[in-house]
Amino acid sequence: MEKYYIGIDLGGTTAKFGLFNTADKLLHSFSMPTNFINKNPEKFLLDNMSETIISNLKKFNNKIKLKQLIGIGIGIPGPAIKDKFVLNAVNINWNKKFNIENEFRKRLHKDIKVFVNNDANIAALGEYYFGSGKKDNSICLIIIGTGLGMGIVVNGNIIEGASGQAGEVGHIKVDYSENAFRCNCNNYGCLETVSSGTGIVNVYNRLDPNNIDEYINSKDIFDKYKKNDKRAVAAINESMSYLVKTMYMIERVLNPDCFIIGGGVSNADKDLLKILNDLIEQNKVNTWSKPKIKIAKLKNKAGIYGAYALVRDKIKNEN
Repeated sequence: MEKYYIGIDLGGTTAKFGLFNTADKLLHSFSMPTNFINKNPEKFLLDNMSETIISNLKKFNNKIKLKQLIGIGIGIPGPAIKDKFVLNAVNINWNKKFNIENEFRKRLHKDIKVFVNNDANIAALGEYYFGSGKKDNSICLIIIGTGLGMGIVVNGNIIEGASGQAGEVGHIKVDYSENAFRCNCNNYGCLETVSSGTGIVNVYNRLDPNNIDEYINSKDIFDKYKKNDKRAVAAINESMSYLVKTMYMIERVLNPDCFIIGGGVSNADKDLLKILNDLIEQNKVNTWSKPKIKIAKLKNKAGIYGAYALVRDKIKNEN
């Protein structure tokens, strides 16, 4: 009887699912919305996720039984501990500690194995095994979207830290100016405030406070950059210089084989890669190796591939 796994990338607006076989093949992908407002959001969302899995197994192949589903891996937008426990995930209104394996066993079948980790770590695991990091032993995936986070994988192992929060580079203080931006963590001048998609907009508007554009986004600014718009060029260079300086700090501590850039801002692709490499040359530290950078290959599928790799490896190590 063939066995199957499901990898889940659980985001603030959408949950993406991938059905995999034991040969690392993605057989079927599907999704559902997650922006539910409910008095019991954990239960409501888990009920919907379980129903979505059951209905899509039937759509893909009605002969697949739930007992053939041996494991689920999940990436969540928040901290997790001991592979099983969700602490909280504010973007999906999960605000209490619970054992996610027990919850899925109630809804699917009693023997299913479920493992959970932070979404940045999970995406890094996906890029490590199946994307831009396939030939590397150690990677740091920096995800630049609305926010900014990082996942670290060394020799196939996620580096989590004592409380599951390793890699939170978005909250390193980098901007010490008097008009540094306040971060969601309540500190000022965090990397996320100047180098995320939101941060690029912050820097762009700070350069000309008399002409603030409330509707511009980071893609618009990159488009202006390509047309040599002076303000956009200055904003992108300033914003990315903070990132490059942080990468040098990470390089000194971890010395990874490469940095991989993912998230929505990575859609700038070769333009972003050239900007970062030019800034690395300008900020070159002669006594240390310079960071090597790649653009993420899996894009929005990194999460489901990484979640699959998590549960695949955990089950393999248990046996």
